[in-house]
Amino acid sequence: MAKLRKATERARTAEPVDAAAAATLADQLREQLTDPPAGLNIVASASGPVAAAALDVLARQAGADAVPLLALAVERGAPPVADHALDALGDVPDAAAAGALSRLADTLDDKDQRKAARRGLFRLRSLGIHPPAQAAPAPAAPVQPRAVLYRALASHIDGMGSRALWLFADRPLGGAYLLAFVLNDLVGMKDAYVRDSTRKRLAAREAETRGHEGTTWVELPVTYAQWLIQEALTLNDESGFSVPTEYRHWRDVAGPPPEPYERALAYEEVSRFEIKMRPELVRDTPALFEQPEVEGWFLGFQEVQPYATELRRARESRLVLTAESEEQRQERVVGQAIRELFGPAQRRALQRRLEETAYIFLRTERLQLAKLAVAAAVEMADTDAVLLPRHPFVRTLVERSIELAIRAERAGLDPRELTRSPYDAVD
Repeated sequence: MAKLRKATERARTAEPVDAAAAATLADQLREQLTDPPAGLNIVASASGPVAAAALDVLARQAGADAVPLLALAVERGAPPVADHALDALGDVPDAAAAGALSRLADTLDDKDQRKAARRGLFRLRSLGIHPPAQAAPAPAAPVQPRAVLYRALASHIDGMGSRALWLFADRPLGGAYLLAFVLNDLVGMKDAYVRDSTRKRLAAREAETRGHEGTTWVELPVTYAQWLIQEALTLNDESGFSVPTEYRHWRDVAGPPPEPYERALAYEEVSRFEIKMRPELVRDTPALFEQPEVEGWFLGFQEVQPYATELRRARESRLVLTAESEEQRQERVVGQAIRELFGPAQRRALQRRLEETAYIFLRTERLQLAKLAVAAAVEMADTDAVLLPRHPFVRTLVERSIELAIRAERAGLDPRELTRSPYDAVD
């Protein structure tokens, strides 16, 4: 969780909140909605927890009418109240709140607050709520775009959650560009570069690339590829991984789609309801590891090494130290690994990886495998974290990773040669 949310949570729980006092303060603020500075003075006169609680009540009851006061509290209020007002803006389901968050994301001095504003704006956009359109400026000479996207390709996702994404763009005066990215489902955009070319040469390069064994490529709708880039940039904000400089120079071409997508493309062809009605699909999800796009999915050696070492020593020891059977020990260690390694970010990353892989299966005429991948993703989304060790696909992923680490230890391989991470730089 981001520093800002931690700070906000501390402010909320620092002392008990008088609900009656918060309600009274909220009523006073409602009377000052037409005069935000006066409302801010009232907020400043209250204790931090009461003021924060009153802002919650105000946002819930007044909705869009509360946005000017909440935005002013973000810009001029004391840190605990300002941070809480920023969170409250993200909970107001109105275009006015989206507009305020968009402006704050560009103008706030504090880096963590800017990130929080972007997260709140992303949350509203995922609900179909967008900033209001800007008033039309005075007519001006039309600006010729330096490139127009016409095609998008994506590779399958590797074991560390990374994939290549290519965008092809026409230049207005002839020629074409290749905008190439590496996106990771945990840390965001890892690499970006642009090559000047022509349509003919890019078509030849695509044909050559598709002819190489070991990588599966599929075409994507251009707007969906743009949405994937925006999704990755949100992950950059959360992970702290720097956005490549080359992207910053070309974001006007690769920029956001006209409208964000509400769900992964696979759900356009595979019904979530059908998947939920067929529990046997979840049971069969380990079969995905037989596919070349998934067989290389392993957790990092450094992540599973402690669990691999415990199982290996127990198997090789001649002493019976406990009454625990080998099967019971395997169950305990694997369950512990799943609970400790799969936090919210890791669960979301694996869910998205499965959803995107399902689309690859669909485009390569493997419908049943697409249903298995969607089933694994849906089960990941719907399963409580405590019950995640029962997820067949997740369990198989962890077991395969641990067994690979055990074989590496027995072979005497240098752990440094096996260590890999989503945060590693692109070669």
